[in-house]
Amino acid sequence: MVNHFGSQGRSLAQAYADMIIIGYYTGLRLSDVAELERSELSSGGQFLVLLPNKTRRSKRRPLRIPLVGPAAACVQRRVSEAKGGERLFPDRARRNPTKAIGRAFRSCGVLKRGNGRASFHSLRATFISLMDEAGVPPHVTDAITGHAGGGMHARYTQPSDAALVQAVMRAIHPLL
Repeated sequence: MVNHFGSQGRSLAQAYADMIIIGYYTGLRLSDVAELERSELSSGGQFLVLLPNKTRRSKRRPLRIPLVGPAAACVQRRVSEAKGGERLFPDRARRNPTKAIGRAFRSCGVLKRGNGRASFHSLRATFISLMDEAGVPPHVTDAITGHAGGGMHARYTQPSDAALVQAVMRAIHPLL
């Protein structure tokens, strides 16, 4: 990716990369990641505790999302770079990041022209699918993603070919 913005552009590119990593490891929507605040980090720094942006007002409950691996490192980096501000991402990165995130996907080979559709929201579907494949009960995944249970979980789950093969091999006993 050609960067014509110097160090400011590099920091913006790092902000978008951090958004992608946090989205992948938490299943959060882009709007929730972009608007993260220092106050939404638990006192021990192991969880994000936030009200999701997209839920019915009557069903809003705080999500308690564990920060693991690279997501924890990204959040800590964002906290240290926030320079005393409450928001973890700079205004410039928060304003309409969808196109920049798409460019980031293309630059790292996740999405190519004519290669189907992928967006930040694809990270959410991947998160939910991977949780299912790992055997995490749907109600636990729903608690992390903020789904009320039932229908939405099934809409996001997209088992991989390997998971389908493993399921059949586990369930169907050999005849011989």
